[in-house]
Order: sequence, then C-alpha cells, then structure tokens
Amino acid sequence: MVDEHTKRLAYQEIICETIRQLGIEIVDNVVITKLFQKDGRVVAASGFHVLNGDFYVLKGKTFILALGREANRASDNSTNNPFNTWGYPYNTGSNNVLAYDVGS
Repeated sequence: MVDEHTKRLAYQEIICETIRQLGIEIVDNVVITKLFQKDGRVVAASGFHVLNGDFYVLKGKTFILALGREANRASDNSTNNPFNTWGYPYNTGSNNVLAYDVGS
C-alpha cells in the first residue's frame, strides 16, 4: 500500500511537470519575504534559498502564493486558539502577511 506522503510527492511531480510544460518557472526552496508593487499590482518578490542562503529577486507578471495545507494561522482549530498550530509548530503566519502587506 502506498502511504499518503508518497502519493503527495507523485501528485506534486505531475503538477510541476504540467506547469513547466506551460513555460512557467517553478522556484523551489525559496522563502519569499517581501512582495513589491507598481500601480497596484505585484511586480516582484524577494526572498532567500533555505538550503544555501542565496538571495533572490523575482520579477514577473503574475505571482501565486502557494501557502500549502499548513497555512492555518487565519483559521480556527480544535482549541479556537489562533496560535495553536496543531500540525506545524514553525508556522508564524508570515505567509498571510505577504498578501496583507500588498492589500490583498
């Protein structure tokens, strides 16, 4: 029987390959720390690579914040305590702040 982690990796590979075929660049292992706007639209993002510390500035027409299933700071959990992450103790909610800071 295939475990859930293996299934997720298989789905991720299929999705990533489809996205690449569309000509969209995927940047892995980079934590975005700031979004930049021009005329009310996000035009760039900056962040760092978590494995080697390299600094990135990404420019583009469209940015997708893929927050993942562990982005639960903005929702209730079993204790109704927004700071009880009940799945990922290092989730600071900073991913939600990225969108908030640019008015989303």
